[in-house]
Amino acid sequence: LLVEAGYPFIDQLIADYQKQEHPRHEIPQIIIAPSWQKDNIIDLCAEQLLDVLSESGFSIILRPHPQQVRHEPERFSMMKERFQKYPNIEIQTDFSGNNPIMESDLLITDWSDIAWEYAFATKRPVLYIDTPMKVMNLEYEQIGIEPINKTLRTQIGEVLSLERMDTVCEVIRGMLQNKEEYSERITRVMHEHLYNVGSSSEICGRYISKSLQNRL
Repeated sequence: LLVEAGYPFIDQLIADYQKQEHPRHEIPQIIIAPSWQKDNIIDLCAEQLLDVLSESGFSIILRPHPQQVRHEPERFSMMKERFQKYPNIEIQTDFSGNNPIMESDLLITDWSDIAWEYAFATKRPVLYIDTPMKVMNLEYEQIGIEPINKTLRTQIGEVLSLERMDTVCEVIRGMLQNKEEYSERITRVMHEHLYNVGSSSEICGRYISKSLQNRL
């Protein structure tokens, strides 16, 4: 679960986001932010995805995981060269500037936890490319509980199989047209699984203080 007393990092992210003004895009901005794991979006379908999105009319930003850029710089240099002819596609490998994720109209990812930060802060939907699941515990099925990052995917967004990549533009348009419905669903999911939104840091602090006092 996302911590019973709250998830202070996301909680603070939500609070900071709500305090700021955010631009509205005349042309929808779509950001692709994959995880860094075997068989992620970059490994399996990034170029195919960009090929389809190059004709979408959307503004597309591919923002790979910094560690993958660090380990495979040549790969991204080649991708930049291939897609530089498309004015609506940007491949970001310089992470020193502003992060465009929270200002985008829709996030495309695989199993990255950025999905929770993005959805809960912006109340905007996530499109998951159905790559193989990131598994840290190979025996997780013995616990008998489906991981929450698998359960909630279809509640905060949609899941697109690799075989249906050619439909991605149609799927995105449908999601953007139903953004109010997604916002309501995401808000409901957030309050069901993220407790004490807006005050989790205070609650956690009191819990730690009380635990220390009980040890004295």
